Amino acid sequence: MVKRSFSLGNTLVFCLVLLVGCTTGGSQSTMTPTATPTSPTAVPHSTMTPTATLTSPTAVPHSTMTPTAAPASTTAHWLYVVDDGAISIYDIDKNHALVKHIPIPETGKRGVAFAPSLGLLYISFCGATTCNGSHGNLLAYDLVHNRVAWSVSYPFGVDQFAVTPNGSKIYMPHGTDSSDGTTSVLDARNGKVIGSIYTGTSGHNTIVSLDGTQAYLAGYVGGNYSYVHVVNPATDQVIFTAGPTTNGIRPFTVNGKHSLLFTTSSNTCGFQVLSLITGKVVSSTVFSGSCAWTPSTAPSHGISLSPDEKRVYVMDAPLDQLEVYDVSGLPAVAPRFVATVQLTSLSEWETPCQTYCEKEGWVLNDLSGRYVYVGDAGDVVDTSTLRVVKTLPALENTREMLEIEWANGTPIATSTRFGLGHVTS
Repeated sequence: MVKRSFSLGNTLVFCLVLLVGCTTGGSQSTMTPTATPTSPTAVPHSTMTPTATLTSPTAVPHSTMTPTAAPASTTAHWLYVVDDGAISIYDIDKNHALVKHIPIPETGKRGVAFAPSLGLLYISFCGATTCNGSHGNLLAYDLVHNRVAWSVSYPFGVDQFAVTPNGSKIYMPHGTDSSDGTTSVLDARNGKVIGSIYTGTSGHNTIVSLDGTQAYLAGYVGGNYSYVHVVNPATDQVIFTAGPTTNGIRPFTVNGKHSLLFTTSSNTCGFQVLSLITGKVVSSTVFSGSCAWTPSTAPSHGISLSPDEKRVYVMDAPLDQLEVYDVSGLPAVAPRFVATVQLTSLSEWETPCQTYCEKEGWVLNDLSGRYVYVGDAGDVVDTSTLRVVKTLPALENTREMLEIEWANGTPIATSTRFGLGHVTS
């Protein structure tokens, strides 16, 4: 087997390979000592860009659709899968049975998020062509009343955004294909621009911590692209930076105490762990086997932390595999290889699809920790057996998904699109 090489100064190397009832794999993990952390590399803090330079959004009137999009009673856990033009809903508790399809006026999907307090499912999209820094759109679908609440068009681009847990703000990056290095702050009730944050990075993925006290802005091109920019939502100012990563920041996630960030990078098969206390890289893990990958520059386009924060699940697209690691010992102990799960092939393209149609993959744990969903492959992995137990047709054609928990017709929680850790004490 060919080893992928990686080095980090002053590191310890850990490589433990276990054979666990699935196709096995291996890794090389390196730990950066944490006993004598130094201050993170300085990156200029953001400044607020005047909102007067942004034109007013264009509103689209409400529309009504049937049947109902919310469960009528009791508790339910539904997986919402967003394809161009449609939302497919699966009942997690009933063997992922298809509940319904909902048509939506959207093409060129870029991101999805949900605000339980508002009952709004948001979808960002660019239309028939890539945004390239302009003509971005945000659709808000009211899942409680089953209708399009509003749709807003912007003079800037859009990408994967995040909504604060209290449903007050949306952090909307202008996209990896934009050059302005800006993330707009939107009012989550109506999509109107209320502020902006400049980082220099062409924003791609965005997360808000479980407690709503930190927002994480990241990308893989533009200035400072190998750093995550930590924002205080109370002031919308960058208060901290962490990095540098190997080569920018692709999909990432964060633990419940927002002390550790798990990142993937361009042209790299593996993941890194960053301290949100010191701003430094804690560990780096590189997968064994070939990393040759031509569909995109993101061979590990997907990472999810289990809700109990004991395991991390990472895409290994060149081998059509999901790599599983024990991360319960962090930050003192390096990630330990557990198993490899063979996935459905990612060799095809998403269709129908308008933009960014390559099958890269995406990884998401459900809120209970029972399952891991793999976008573009469509696979549902049982975390107790680490085997694929079902393939969801709609999920074979998209990377956009999230779980929503319902109680008596009211949404009460969401996984977000990112598999976040949920250990908060």
